[in-house]
Amino acid sequence: MRRVRALVLRVLAKLGLPVAEQRDAAVRACSPEVVRYPELWDRHLGWATLVNRDRASLWGGRAPDGNEILRRHFFPPGSVRGMDRATDFDVRCYLPGDILVKVDRAAMAHSLEVRAPFLDVDLVEFVLALPWRLRFKDSQLKPLLKEACGSLWPKELAGRPKQGFGGPIANWIRRPEVLHLIDRVTALGSPLLALLPGAADALRAGGVDLSWEQAQFRWSVLCLGLWLETRSECLGNVPG
Repeated sequence: MRRVRALVLRVLAKLGLPVAEQRDAAVRACSPEVVRYPELWDRHLGWATLVNRDRASLWGGRAPDGNEILRRHFFPPGSVRGMDRATDFDVRCYLPGDILVKVDRAAMAHSLEVRAPFLDVDLVEFVLALPWRLRFKDSQLKPLLKEACGSLWPKELAGRPKQGFGGPIANWIRRPEVLHLIDRVTALGSPLLALLPGAADALRAGGVDLSWEQAQFRWSVLCLGLWLETRSECLGNVPG
């Protein structure tokens, strides 16, 4: 029924009827991600936790249910609706447990004092109190910020797409010295294989022509393997 509704709305939109918004919503509802994760919180979690998609292969089929652990601690109450169900996870888990701690550690390692002005408590509380439909408009990123401050930016910045801080991991992961490290952390008897028996096969699947997600997945597992080489005592707390 979803696909039929999307098709009908596409036809009506082409005929000039004002149903573009309903058409776009119906098309999104047919996407594989939406079909797989009907609940928005689960869908956002699947995007935010990349390694979670290959957890079973890493653990050799005995993976703990990471989603259930996160759901137990961070699933929002029923009063949180719409896109707020996704941003609730970001505010309570993804930002303080991942992004912000990485920035702080990287900056402090180089004696830099980093500030995040958009995380000012008063500003965050004000923005989160606004209806989510004001904060998200179709595919436009940060519409409120653009409307409030767009006139203050130079033209070359106004229309520039979002740019993150990610490194060229897809290139790094193919370098000979990095491939050597992968071989080292997946060698028989390594701490990484003691924790994740399927890591060797998972890191070598897909050859060398990798997508961004595949490269990021390999890099994350490699970093875990290198960390475990100096913290192998942590394996004593892992259930057999």
